[in-house]
Amino acid sequence: MRRFTTTVFRALESASPEAKQAIKTVNAAKDSTKPVPPAKVKPYEKHTVVDTTVEENLVATPVAPLTDLKTANLITHILHQYKRDNAVFHKEMPAWQSVLGDKVISTFNLDMDRIRSGPVAGSIYRDLCKSQAYFEKDCPMTPSAEFYYKRLGMPQTFFQWFQIEALHIWMLYVRMRVMPRKYCKEYQQKLVNGVFQDIDYQLREVLRVDSDRTTNNYKKQFSQQLRGSVFSYDEAILGGDTVLASALWRNLYAQSDVVDLTVLEHLVQYVRANLYILGNMSDTDFAGGLFQFLDIRYQYEPLSNDQLSKLEKLIESTRNSSNAPGSKTVLSDEGW
Repeated sequence: MRRFTTTVFRALESASPEAKQAIKTVNAAKDSTKPVPPAKVKPYEKHTVVDTTVEENLVATPVAPLTDLKTANLITHILHQYKRDNAVFHKEMPAWQSVLGDKVISTFNLDMDRIRSGPVAGSIYRDLCKSQAYFEKDCPMTPSAEFYYKRLGMPQTFFQWFQIEALHIWMLYVRMRVMPRKYCKEYQQKLVNGVFQDIDYQLREVLRVDSDRTTNNYKKQFSQQLRGSVFSYDEAILGGDTVLASALWRNLYAQSDVVDLTVLEHLVQYVRANLYILGNMSDTDFAGGLFQFLDIRYQYEPLSNDQLSKLEKLIESTRNSSNAPGSKTVLSDEGW
């Protein structure tokens, strides 16, 4: 059998170009009659909201231009972040509890900013990123998730949800880098740990991936995807809106040619507006878990100088001081 195979290979090598072309034509004709095998789809990509063919849910769908978006009040959103019911660590305590807490902190020399990074970055901000486009099968979607998948034409897949989450993780990363290096690394690490703990849960409990090896392989793929997205957005934010739109097109739409330019324009404005708010928040407020992403369903007008000066006064009037030991911080309060 080996001799026969070797002889055939030698005969093909010594054949004339015309003979080789004829063989290719015959083989192509044979291949054209064979059924095309279905594309290999990873299990985590099969998790879709709608029960249709997998291929329909893995690509972006054409949508109408975003010419009917309503304009929301940016000042209202910013002030909402500072309301008492949103202040996670600004709680009033009885005097004896405050004294006892201060005693414990001073005795054990506790770094409350470092301790706070766990519940804030690993839970509050993790859930904030996750909730932007999260969905569960046979459950109603949140308004923002419905906007991403239906109005913006993104595929409703587990992979796409993570792509949207990665965009919001990156925006928080940008703000965390402004913090002192020690706390920057602490907050970033706690955020990533929380994200991948949730990814592990989703793979095992939602997608029913029973194998530890398979789960770990998927988590490695998502980790690589997150790193690539962060690097892509970091590079794009320095190159202007056109480069940022290109990065959003690659990461969120896989360079699909059905994406309307008004969609990319809206996403660029959404990212810029969130970064504007993050850039004006103080380290203390951001580390306290006060930040909230803008509503993707609306567009926002930039603030004038007069509005900005009024906003700073309004924020100061709504700011809550606290005697709770958990609110103690060495971070900067410079911001609006």
